[in-house]
Amino acid sequence: MAFFGLKPAVAESNLTELYNRLFFEVLVLSVAVFALVLILWTYMLVRYRKGIGAVAAPHNPIALKRLQTIWIAVPILIGLLLLALSLPALSEFEYELNNTPPEETVIVEATENWQWRFYYNNQTFRPVTDENGISMTTLTIPAGKSYLFILWSSGENPIIHSFYIYELNFKMDVVPHVNNTIVVTIEKPGSYLILCAEYCGARHSMMRGVLEAI
Repeated sequence: MAFFGLKPAVAESNLTELYNRLFFEVLVLSVAVFALVLILWTYMLVRYRKGIGAVAAPHNPIALKRLQTIWIAVPILIGLLLLALSLPALSEFEYELNNTPPEETVIVEATENWQWRFYYNNQTFRPVTDENGISMTTLTIPAGKSYLFILWSSGENPIIHSFYIYELNFKMDVVPHVNNTIVVTIEKPGSYLILCAEYCGARHSMMRGVLEAI
């Protein structure tokens, strides 16, 4: 299902349904808030437009305080609603992590040279850089298994990256001096593009990879 060109992931993983539901819940709330703001803005534009001989309204401290209260309360309510939508999804996410035993382990290394390097089943998958400077690393693993991904940032001056596979709804920050982990079940064979979703420097857009599930 797509909405004005926006569509969630379609590939099968244990995270797909969870994130797709949250995607549409937040999208519907965002559209509703945008519509409300547009309607109010149009009303104010018409109702309080300046006409010939218009006179400024007298200063009204009570009305100003009421308006300030509304301006503060509405964003707080929207934030609480977003929190209420997100908490169930986050709880299910934690449940998936804690109750899906991994069958295999994949180590993901983000190098300071804007490259991905993968370690799986005693193999090292190294990047290949083309004539345009785009670094591409291909990770080949069997489909239908649960994998524990361990992510770390290497180098003398490691920086933050984000390991992102759009079609699997899989995104996890790669933080210096921290080994982040996530369990993902890749249920369908396919070729899935890997990107860095955290701006990390001059060659951020050239830091790519492919996950080949066979």
